[in-house]
Amino acid sequence: MSKYDSLRTHLTSRKNKRWRATFSEIERVLGFELPPSARKYQAWWANESGTQYSQKLAWSNAGWRTTNLNLTAETVEFEVDDAADLTRNAVRTRTSEPSFADRQSERPDFWLDKVLERLAMVRPIFHSEADFQHALAWSIRELNHHDPVRLEFKPVPEERIHIDIWIGRQPPVAIELKYPTRATLANVNGEHFALTNQSAQDLTRYDFLKDVARIERISQTFPGASGFAALLTNDRSYWLPSRRETPVDDAFRLFDGRSISGELAWLEHAGAGTVKRREQPVSIRGTYDLSWRPYSRVGKGTYGEFRYLLIAVNPSPQ
Repeated sequence: MSKYDSLRTHLTSRKNKRWRATFSEIERVLGFELPPSARKYQAWWANESGTQYSQKLAWSNAGWRTTNLNLTAETVEFEVDDAADLTRNAVRTRTSEPSFADRQSERPDFWLDKVLERLAMVRPIFHSEADFQHALAWSIRELNHHDPVRLEFKPVPEERIHIDIWIGRQPPVAIELKYPTRATLANVNGEHFALTNQSAQDLTRYDFLKDVARIERISQTFPGASGFAALLTNDRSYWLPSRRETPVDDAFRLFDGRSISGELAWLEHAGAGTVKRREQPVSIRGTYDLSWRPYSRVGKGTYGEFRYLLIAVNPSPQ
Protein backbone atom coordinates (compact mmCIF):
# COMPACT_ATOMS: atom_id res chain seq x y z
CA MET A 1 0.00 0.00 0.00
CA SER A 2 1.30 3.45 -0.94
CA LYS A 3 0.65 6.76 0.77
CA TYR A 4 -0.27 8.09 -2.70
CA ASP A 5 -3.08 5.56 -3.21
CA SER A 6 -5.67 8.27 -2.57
CA LEU A 7 -4.38 10.14 -5.62
CA ARG A 8 -4.71 7.00 -7.75
CA THR A 9 -8.24 6.44 -6.47
CA HIS A 10 -9.16 10.06 -7.17
CA LEU A 11 -7.92 9.89 -10.75
CA THR A 12 -9.59 6.54 -11.40
CA SER A 13 -12.94 7.87 -10.22
CA ARG A 14 -12.90 11.01 -12.37
CA LYS A 15 -15.33 11.03 -15.30
CA ASN A 16 -13.51 13.51 -17.51
CA LYS A 17 -10.09 12.84 -19.03
CA ARG A 18 -8.23 15.89 -17.73
CA TRP A 19 -7.71 17.46 -14.32
CA ARG A 20 -5.88 20.75 -13.88
CA ALA A 21 -4.93 20.89 -10.22
CA THR A 22 -3.06 23.17 -7.89
CA PHE A 23 -0.57 21.63 -5.50
CA SER A 24 -2.91 22.58 -2.65
CA GLU A 25 -5.77 20.65 -4.27
CA ILE A 26 -3.55 17.61 -4.63
CA GLU A 27 -2.56 17.90 -0.98
CA ARG A 28 -6.23 17.93 0.02
CA VAL A 29 -6.74 14.70 -1.94
CA LEU A 30 -3.68 13.14 -0.32
CA GLY A 31 -4.37 14.40 3.18
CA PHE A 32 -0.77 15.55 3.68
CA GLU A 33 1.68 18.09 2.27
CA LEU A 34 3.76 17.36 -0.81
CA PRO A 35 7.48 16.97 -0.15
CA PRO A 36 9.73 20.00 -0.83
CA SER A 37 11.15 18.29 -3.93
CA ALA A 38 7.71 18.41 -5.58
CA ARG A 39 7.85 22.20 -5.48
CA LYS A 40 11.48 22.40 -6.54
CA TYR A 41 12.14 19.77 -9.22
CA GLN A 42 10.33 19.04 -12.47
CA ALA A 43 11.68 15.49 -12.31
CA TRP A 44 9.40 14.74 -9.33
CA TRP A 45 6.41 15.04 -11.69
CA ALA A 46 8.00 13.36 -14.70
CA ASN A 47 6.37 10.39 -16.39
CA GLU A 48 8.76 7.43 -16.36
CA SER A 49 8.20 3.93 -17.67
CA GLY A 50 9.18 1.24 -15.18
CA THR A 51 9.40 3.76 -12.35
CA GLN A 52 9.62 2.73 -8.71
CA TYR A 53 8.63 6.15 -7.33
CA SER A 54 5.35 5.82 -5.47
CA GLN A 55 3.86 9.13 -6.59
CA LYS A 56 4.50 8.30 -10.26
CA LEU A 57 3.07 4.82 -9.84
CA ALA A 58 -0.10 6.43 -8.42
CA TRP A 59 -0.99 8.24 -11.63
CA SER A 60 0.54 5.79 -14.10
CA ASN A 61 -1.27 2.79 -12.55
CA ALA A 62 -4.49 4.78 -12.81
CA GLY A 63 -3.82 5.17 -16.53
CA TRP A 64 -3.03 8.88 -16.28
CA ARG A 65 0.00 11.05 -16.94
CA THR A 66 1.19 14.53 -15.94
CA THR A 67 1.63 17.48 -18.32
CA ASN A 68 1.85 21.29 -18.32
CA LEU A 69 3.68 21.52 -15.03
CA ASN A 70 4.23 25.05 -13.71
CA LEU A 71 6.37 25.09 -10.58
CA THR A 72 6.06 28.85 -10.22
CA ALA A 73 2.24 28.78 -10.24
CA GLU A 74 2.23 25.42 -8.42
CA THR A 75 -0.09 23.80 -10.95
CA VAL A 76 -0.01 20.60 -12.96
CA GLU A 77 -2.41 18.85 -15.30
CA PHE A 78 -3.28 15.18 -15.19
CA GLU A 79 -4.68 13.56 -18.31
CA VAL A 80 -5.72 10.08 -19.34
CA ASP A 81 -2.64 8.52 -20.93
CA ASP A 82 -3.84 7.52 -24.39
CA ALA A 83 -0.21 6.87 -25.33
CA ALA A 84 -0.04 4.16 -22.68
CA ASP A 85 -1.93 1.89 -25.04
CA LEU A 86 0.84 2.42 -27.59
CA THR A 87 3.46 1.40 -25.05
CA ARG A 88 1.49 -1.67 -24.01
CA ASN A 89 1.05 -2.65 -27.65
CA ALA A 90 4.82 -2.49 -28.06
CA VAL A 91 5.28 -5.68 -26.02
CA ARG A 92 2.89 -7.63 -28.23
CA THR A 93 3.96 -9.44 -31.36
CA ARG A 94 5.19 -7.25 -34.20
CA THR A 95 2.22 -8.21 -36.38
CA SER A 96 -0.20 -6.79 -33.81
CA GLU A 97 1.65 -3.50 -33.20
CA PRO A 98 0.09 -0.29 -34.49
CA SER A 99 2.24 1.40 -37.10
CA PHE A 100 3.32 5.01 -36.80
CA ALA A 101 1.00 5.72 -39.73
CA ASP A 102 -1.90 4.33 -37.66
CA ARG A 103 -0.94 6.60 -34.76
CA GLN A 104 -1.05 9.60 -37.06
CA SER A 105 -4.43 8.80 -38.62
CA GLU A 106 -6.42 11.31 -36.56
CA ARG A 107 -3.79 14.06 -36.22
CA PRO A 108 -0.39 13.57 -37.89
CA ASP A 109 1.71 15.21 -35.19
CA PHE A 110 -0.17 13.84 -32.18
CA TRP A 111 2.18 11.09 -31.09
CA LEU A 112 5.37 13.14 -31.43
CA ASP A 113 3.68 15.99 -29.53
CA LYS A 114 3.15 13.53 -26.70
CA VAL A 115 6.79 12.45 -26.79
CA LEU A 116 7.93 16.08 -26.63
CA GLU A 117 5.56 16.82 -23.74
CA ARG A 118 7.03 13.94 -21.78
CA LEU A 119 10.57 14.92 -22.69
CA ALA A 120 10.01 18.50 -21.50
CA MET A 121 9.20 17.22 -18.02
CA VAL A 122 12.66 15.72 -17.57
CA ARG A 123 14.72 17.72 -20.11
CA PRO A 124 13.37 21.28 -20.32
CA ILE A 125 16.62 22.53 -21.88
CA PHE A 126 19.50 21.02 -23.89
CA HIS A 127 23.18 21.85 -24.20
CA SER A 128 23.19 21.51 -27.98
CA GLU A 129 21.30 20.20 -30.98
CA ALA A 130 23.09 16.87 -30.62
CA ASP A 131 21.94 16.70 -26.98
CA PHE A 132 18.36 17.34 -28.13
CA GLN A 133 18.70 14.73 -30.89
CA HIS A 134 19.92 11.99 -28.56
CA ALA A 135 17.34 12.74 -25.85
CA LEU A 136 14.44 12.73 -28.32
CA ALA A 137 15.62 9.53 -29.98
CA TRP A 138 15.85 7.85 -26.56
CA SER A 139 12.32 8.97 -25.69
CA ILE A 140 10.97 7.59 -28.97
CA ARG A 141 12.75 4.32 -28.32
CA GLU A 142 11.18 4.11 -24.86
CA LEU A 143 7.71 4.58 -26.38
CA ASN A 144 8.05 1.58 -28.66
CA HIS A 145 11.13 -0.49 -28.05
CA HIS A 146 10.55 -2.79 -31.04
CA ASP A 147 11.13 -0.02 -33.57
CA PRO A 148 14.79 0.46 -34.62
CA VAL A 149 15.83 4.08 -34.08
CA ARG A 150 18.92 5.36 -35.90
CA LEU A 151 20.79 8.66 -35.74
CA GLU A 152 22.35 10.38 -38.76
CA PHE A 153 20.89 7.68 -41.00
CA LYS A 154 21.66 7.70 -44.73
CA PRO A 155 18.47 6.43 -46.46
CA VAL A 156 19.84 6.72 -50.01
CA PRO A 157 23.43 5.39 -50.03
CA GLU A 158 24.49 7.18 -53.21
CA GLU A 159 23.30 10.61 -52.01
CA ARG A 160 24.71 12.93 -49.34
CA ILE A 161 21.60 12.97 -47.19
CA HIS A 162 21.68 12.17 -43.48
CA ILE A 163 18.47 12.11 -41.43
CA ASP A 164 18.75 13.22 -37.79
CA ILE A 165 16.43 10.49 -36.47
CA TRP A 166 15.24 7.56 -38.58
CA ILE A 167 12.62 5.15 -37.27
CA GLY A 168 13.42 2.22 -39.47
CA ARG A 169 10.37 -0.01 -39.39
CA GLN A 170 8.09 -0.21 -42.42
CA PRO A 171 6.94 2.30 -43.35
CA PRO A 172 9.81 4.44 -42.01
CA VAL A 173 9.56 7.80 -40.25
CA ALA A 174 12.15 10.55 -40.78
CA ILE A 175 12.70 13.35 -38.25
CA GLU A 176 14.84 16.44 -38.82
CA LEU A 177 15.72 18.79 -35.94
CA LYS A 178 16.89 22.35 -35.37
CA TYR A 179 17.86 23.88 -32.00
CA PRO A 180 18.87 27.54 -32.46
CA THR A 181 19.39 29.38 -29.18
CA ARG A 182 19.88 32.75 -27.54
CA ALA A 183 22.35 33.18 -24.72
CA THR A 184 20.96 32.13 -21.37
CA LEU A 185 22.18 30.54 -18.17
CA ALA A 186 20.18 27.94 -16.28
CA ASN A 187 20.54 25.36 -13.57
CA VAL A 188 18.18 22.41 -13.80
CA ASN A 189 18.30 19.70 -11.15
CA GLY A 190 21.89 20.62 -10.37
CA GLU A 191 23.02 20.60 -14.01
CA HIS A 192 24.39 23.88 -15.36
CA PHE A 193 23.48 25.08 -18.85
CA ALA A 194 25.19 27.97 -20.68
CA LEU A 195 23.56 28.49 -24.06
CA THR A 196 25.17 30.81 -26.59
CA ASN A 197 23.80 33.27 -29.11
CA GLN A 198 23.33 31.64 -32.49
CA SER A 199 22.81 34.37 -35.06
CA ALA A 200 21.96 34.06 -38.78
CA GLN A 201 18.32 33.31 -38.05
CA ASP A 202 17.53 33.82 -41.73
CA LEU A 203 19.81 30.92 -42.68
CA THR A 204 18.31 28.70 -40.00
CA ARG A 205 14.81 29.41 -41.35
CA TYR A 206 15.99 28.50 -44.85
CA ASP A 207 17.61 25.29 -43.60
CA PHE A 208 14.52 24.31 -41.60
CA LEU A 209 12.33 24.59 -44.69
CA LYS A 210 14.92 22.59 -46.61
CA ASP A 211 14.37 19.94 -43.95
CA VAL A 212 10.65 19.96 -44.74
CA ALA A 213 11.38 19.60 -48.48
CA ARG A 214 13.84 16.77 -47.73
CA ILE A 215 11.24 14.86 -45.73
CA GLU A 216 8.70 15.37 -48.51
CA ARG A 217 11.22 13.80 -50.87
CA ILE A 218 11.67 10.88 -48.45
CA SER A 219 7.89 10.37 -48.42
CA GLN A 220 7.95 10.12 -52.22
CA THR A 221 10.95 7.80 -52.35
CA PHE A 222 9.81 5.31 -49.70
CA PRO A 223 6.19 4.08 -50.01
CA GLY A 224 4.17 5.00 -46.95
CA ALA A 225 7.02 6.98 -45.37
CA SER A 226 6.19 10.04 -43.28
CA GLY A 227 8.18 12.43 -41.16
CA PHE A 228 8.57 15.56 -39.10
CA ALA A 229 10.60 18.74 -39.09
CA ALA A 230 10.96 20.11 -35.55
CA LEU A 231 12.46 23.42 -34.43
CA LEU A 232 12.95 24.02 -30.70
CA THR A 233 14.18 27.45 -29.62
CA ASN A 234 14.22 30.15 -26.97
CA ASP A 235 14.63 32.83 -29.68
CA ARG A 236 11.25 34.54 -30.04
CA SER A 237 12.21 36.04 -33.41
CA TYR A 238 11.32 32.66 -34.89
CA TRP A 239 7.70 32.63 -33.73
CA LEU A 240 7.02 36.39 -34.01
CA PRO A 241 6.50 38.33 -37.27
CA SER A 242 9.35 40.54 -38.46
CA ARG A 243 9.35 44.18 -37.40
CA ARG A 244 10.77 45.08 -40.81
CA GLU A 245 8.37 45.43 -43.72
CA THR A 246 10.35 43.44 -46.29
CA PRO A 247 13.10 41.31 -44.71
CA VAL A 248 15.26 39.47 -47.24
CA ASP A 249 14.06 36.14 -45.82
CA ASP A 250 10.38 37.10 -45.92
CA ALA A 251 9.46 33.88 -47.77
CA PHE A 252 11.15 31.76 -45.10
CA ARG A 253 9.59 33.39 -42.04
CA LEU A 254 8.13 30.88 -39.57
CA PHE A 255 5.93 33.08 -37.39
CA ASP A 256 2.92 31.61 -35.64
CA GLY A 257 -0.23 31.39 -37.77
CA ARG A 258 1.51 31.53 -41.13
CA SER A 259 0.81 29.06 -43.95
CA ILE A 260 3.79 27.68 -45.92
CA SER A 261 3.65 26.20 -49.42
CA GLY A 262 5.01 26.53 -52.96
CA GLU A 263 8.37 27.90 -54.12
CA LEU A 264 10.10 30.05 -51.50
CA ALA A 265 12.98 32.34 -52.48
CA TRP A 266 15.12 35.17 -51.14
CA LEU A 267 14.06 38.70 -52.00
CA GLU A 268 16.06 40.41 -54.74
CA HIS A 269 17.96 42.68 -52.36
CA ALA A 270 19.45 39.74 -50.40
CA GLY A 271 23.23 40.05 -50.38
CA ALA A 272 25.49 37.50 -52.06
CA GLY A 273 27.12 36.71 -48.72
CA THR A 274 23.75 35.97 -47.15
CA VAL A 275 22.60 33.49 -49.78
CA LYS A 276 25.97 31.83 -50.41
CA ARG A 277 25.46 28.08 -50.84
CA ARG A 278 21.72 28.65 -50.34
CA GLU A 279 20.90 30.38 -53.61
CA GLN A 280 18.27 27.91 -54.80
CA PRO A 281 14.60 28.40 -53.86
CA VAL A 282 12.99 25.90 -51.52
CA SER A 283 10.08 24.03 -53.09
CA ILE A 284 7.39 22.87 -50.64
CA ARG A 285 4.85 20.52 -52.19
CA GLY A 286 2.36 20.45 -49.32
CA THR A 287 0.64 23.23 -47.39
CA TYR A 288 1.50 23.62 -43.73
CA ASP A 289 -0.13 25.89 -41.15
CA LEU A 290 2.50 26.90 -38.60
CA SER A 291 1.53 26.59 -34.95
CA TRP A 292 4.10 27.09 -32.20
CA ARG A 293 3.61 25.16 -28.96
CA PRO A 294 5.01 25.83 -25.50
CA TYR A 295 7.83 23.48 -24.51
CA SER A 296 9.25 24.73 -21.21
CA ARG A 297 10.27 27.70 -19.11
CA VAL A 298 13.69 27.70 -17.48
CA GLY A 299 14.20 30.59 -15.09
CA LYS A 300 12.64 34.03 -15.38
CA GLY A 301 14.90 35.68 -17.98
CA THR A 302 13.91 36.93 -21.42
CA TYR A 303 15.25 33.79 -23.05
CA GLY A 304 13.99 31.31 -20.50
CA GLU A 305 10.92 30.44 -22.57
CA PHE A 306 11.24 27.59 -25.06
CA ARG A 307 8.74 26.87 -27.82
CA TYR A 308 8.73 24.37 -30.65
CA LEU A 309 7.38 24.23 -34.18
CA LEU A 310 6.41 20.82 -35.53
CA ILE A 311 5.61 20.20 -39.19
CA ALA A 312 4.23 16.74 -39.99
CA VAL A 313 4.72 15.40 -43.50
CA ASN A 314 2.18 12.74 -44.42
CA PRO A 315 2.90 9.77 -46.71
CA SER A 316 2.93 10.79 -50.37
CA PRO A 317 0.18 9.30 -52.59
CA GLN A 318 1.72 6.57 -54.71
